[in-house]
Amino acid sequence: MRQFSLTMVVALMAFLAFGQEVKTEVSQPIPLNPDVKTGQLSNGIKYYIQKNVEPENRMELRLAVNAGSMQETDEQQGLAHFCEHMAFNGTQNFEKNEIVDYLESIGTRFGAHLNAYTSFDETVYMLQAPTDDNEIMDKAFLILSDWAGRVTFEDEEVEKERGVVIEEWRLGQGANERMRKEWFPVVFKDSRYAERLPIGKKDILESFNPKLIRDFYKDWYRPDLMAVVAVGDFDVNEVEKLIKEKFSSIPATKNPKPRVVYDVPAQEGLRISVSSDKEATYPSVRYEFMHPPKPTETVNDLYVEIQTQLISQMLRSRFAEYAASGTTNYSMAFGYYGSQVRAKDQFTMFGIASENAVEGCLKDLMIEAKRIKQHGFEATELERAKVAYMTQVASQLKEKDNTPSRRLVMEYVYHFLSGNPAPGIEFEYNFTKESMNKITVESLNKLATQLLSSKDQVIVITGPEKNGLEYPDAKSIANLAKVVEQLEVEPYVDNTNDEPFLANEPVAGKIVSEKKIEGFNATEWTLANGARIIVKTTDFKNDEILFSASSYGGYSLYELSEKASAQNAASVVDESGIGNFDQTELRKKLTGKRMYLYPYIGAYSEGFQGMSSPDDLETFMQYLHLYFTKPRVDPKALEVFKKQQATFIENQTKSPEGFYAEQYNKIITQNNPWAQWETLETLEKIELDKCLKVFSERFDSPSDFTFYFVGNVNQEYLKSLVEKYLASIPSGTCGEFYKDLGIRPPSGKISATVKKGSEPKSTVSLTFSGKYKASKFNSMAPQALEKALGIKLRQALREDQGGTYGVGCSVRINDVPYHSYTVSIQFGCAPENVDKLIAVALKE
Repeated sequence: MRQFSLTMVVALMAFLAFGQEVKTEVSQPIPLNPDVKTGQLSNGIKYYIQKNVEPENRMELRLAVNAGSMQETDEQQGLAHFCEHMAFNGTQNFEKNEIVDYLESIGTRFGAHLNAYTSFDETVYMLQAPTDDNEIMDKAFLILSDWAGRVTFEDEEVEKERGVVIEEWRLGQGANERMRKEWFPVVFKDSRYAERLPIGKKDILESFNPKLIRDFYKDWYRPDLMAVVAVGDFDVNEVEKLIKEKFSSIPATKNPKPRVVYDVPAQEGLRISVSSDKEATYPSVRYEFMHPPKPTETVNDLYVEIQTQLISQMLRSRFAEYAASGTTNYSMAFGYYGSQVRAKDQFTMFGIASENAVEGCLKDLMIEAKRIKQHGFEATELERAKVAYMTQVASQLKEKDNTPSRRLVMEYVYHFLSGNPAPGIEFEYNFTKESMNKITVESLNKLATQLLSSKDQVIVITGPEKNGLEYPDAKSIANLAKVVEQLEVEPYVDNTNDEPFLANEPVAGKIVSEKKIEGFNATEWTLANGARIIVKTTDFKNDEILFSASSYGGYSLYELSEKASAQNAASVVDESGIGNFDQTELRKKLTGKRMYLYPYIGAYSEGFQGMSSPDDLETFMQYLHLYFTKPRVDPKALEVFKKQQATFIENQTKSPEGFYAEQYNKIITQNNPWAQWETLETLEKIELDKCLKVFSERFDSPSDFTFYFVGNVNQEYLKSLVEKYLASIPSGTCGEFYKDLGIRPPSGKISATVKKGSEPKSTVSLTFSGKYKASKFNSMAPQALEKALGIKLRQALREDQGGTYGVGCSVRINDVPYHSYTVSIQFGCAPENVDKLIAVALKE
């Protein structure tokens, strides 16, 4: 089960008490989606039920318990999370691991469809099940009701699960956890949150009396703190009957313990935490403005929330523009409003500092906060943000009938747990459209100033501990804050490029042949320049066309001395913009367009990955046309790219996980130079001219590419765009293949031990490889093997041995550069259990 040591940051979904009134009626409560049926059983359990047919014949079930680690006593630390584990280890109607075994037998996958999480304030169980079998539906609700009131907590099962939970605890240990122990009590000073991490304490997990976990379950798994949420392809009235049948027999708790709502006390002034660790991988800076939380109850709260999202959106755009200029002390930065715990909201400015520029990164963040308070945002920035926001909401409305149940079900979970609004997309769209007409740059800047004017502020700096990397101390930071406060900063200047995307309209080419692809309901067009187009119209999404393209070649066709430029050519071109637009101008130009397009150059092929809405398909095709006809490289973009990569490359092997991954890669590729990780030395070998040369050669023409369009495609309209923007490009070099780089796994049995890190934890990788040629008769065998082996290994290593939290298993078939298979198994465990668990895995 997933365990969150911090409540997931719901960026932009916490709302403020301040903000101007729109008009009298906006103080009315936010309505609940009329499509959902709600009710409450006599014992206190609430329920939400909604019919939704995506995916077909499936339902998403949730049991939400409004209790987490904050409800633990000192002796129970970690038992809220342990309690969640035990729900899968025996109930009144399902002994031991029967729940997992039964659900896997009907196609429910442990982890993907069956899971749970525990946080500070809540515990949520998640289950997907079929709805085309009444017996299965009945059992699914029986399982949910057993979790709610009939977990058995047998002593034997508690003892077996200790190992699994401790292994989950072990997974979380490392540099980030050691630094978190330093900064968390500073951010949440004088609060219970600082001392109640859901994973708990290892000594308690190893030794607690099982009575303590039964007491927690009895005290907090009770009807008045629970909700059942069901969304799926079913009859709502029948599901309501099932809920009443399965849950009504759970008795209400007599004389329940009061559920205390714990506060994070407001602090006056600036609090500072600076921590470093020899295994940390990059330096980061967080500048946080703390605010009291406010439930979103009224329409006016929703109006303020929209403005808050616009502020965060504009701030992210500014930071991206500054980073692209190459003049910042950070490689990446962004800002958002959100929360880590229910009892406190935060407006956060976050930056990943460039090497040896930690204090400079903090200064950059502080200056931008000062700039916003002093000058605010520009009207042109706001208009772009409005367009982008409205485009997103409009797309959600178009996809109303294709919204997956998994997304809808969590809206109602958080409506129950935290009071988050769930009015339905029609209300959201209409309200957002109305709000956009009322939001002015003056009112928004007033709100932004309030967000950034809290006297309760925290600065958190973390990063690698090494010679030459300096961190400011608390006194230096306090002095810096005073200096910035006195600065007069220049206002932001919003530069744009108003040129047309294409300076000249291309002359359309021809489609010379068309045929149906039998068995796939797809169409193939061949263009006069040799390109192949595969088109398949689907109705899974209304506002989406998925796109990919590929051609053999890749960087295998270049010399080893050109590897750095060839491998990174697509990234450098992408970072540079396209045509007459640099990356910042391009981002602004495409505001409001639901589309993306990324080129890539791999070892043996090159191509694109992308997506477009039907409405933006012509712009998408113009963008694609420009990559073939007018790619761009920019010296400044190359330096920014190197700077961003260097931040991570510099320290990537400082963590045990990074070092292990690098060593594993060397072993599995026999240290082939074409397969080795990038270093600071190879990064410096990237040359701008070579990047453009490689990209232009790999994408000189669509002639040897195959293009795929799948989604809500109007084929006649697409045909006209293909003729205009792809068939118009002349034929180029065709028939290029790839060169085998000779990357091969070692033969025979290889055993290697890699030692790194200070925590008592190990990672084990078992890899099997050989020759294998897939055919239509055995193409499903690898998938079947992966699923079967994954189930067997989970049962053997986790359930039987209690030796690991989870097992990763993959089976991959490759046809390039030769026909081969690779079976990979990976798990984490205690060092003393490595040999035993390897033996068990090999036996399976």
